[in-house]
Amino acid sequence: MLQGTLDLLILRTLLLGPAHGHAIAKAIEFRSDDVLQVEQGSLYPALHRLIKRGWISVEDGTSENNRHAKFYRLTAKGRKQLAAETTKWVEAENKVTFTYLDKIPYRADVRKRLEQLYNYPKYSAPFREGDLLFYSKNDGLQNQSVVYTQKGLAAAPEMLLDPNKFSADGTTRLGSFNVSRDGRYAAYGMEVGGSDWQEAKVRDVSLCEDWSRR
Repeated sequence: MLQGTLDLLILRTLLLGPAHGHAIAKAIEFRSDDVLQVEQGSLYPALHRLIKRGWISVEDGTSENNRHAKFYRLTAKGRKQLAAETTKWVEAENKVTFTYLDKIPYRADVRKRLEQLYNYPKYSAPFREGDLLFYSKNDGLQNQSVVYTQKGLAAAPEMLLDPNKFSADGTTRLGSFNVSRDGRYAAYGMEVGGSDWQEAKVRDVSLCEDWSRR
């Protein structure tokens, strides 16, 4: 495995939370269906390298087997590095993809026709929590549907969450979305750079603002 690849896999794994070395290796193996085998002789030099760069930190802790272990945590600098590398990967992937697609002579006609067929307002089924109705709406050609709240069927809708504004390049999407039973809070996940791993956030529905990290 290339050195840079292992570094990014470690950062991706720690995006989910702190973990000790053995757990990091097992997570990488599991997510790759055991295609990638991470040896200790490669893992721990990589962890030391990431610590020196300031991308992860280390602290003592107790493992699930009640043993002393060193736990590694993604730092703010590491999150920025991971986001930058993910963006570079998406750009390179798109370059390969669209270099091929742009050579298809009838692609523009197919795209135009699909846009004509798909360009109409789309709504999700509403659900109620507390005094509010929650639903999503897509005006037609938006990349992602926008989440709205509404106080009863006759009231005007209010926008709660617009995933299209998560990132300027459109590579961050809305993942999971759940609302508390009283309708006061909404928990949602952001999938950055096409990843299926999510950054969890909680939004105050009445203020339409996310909780700050504590």
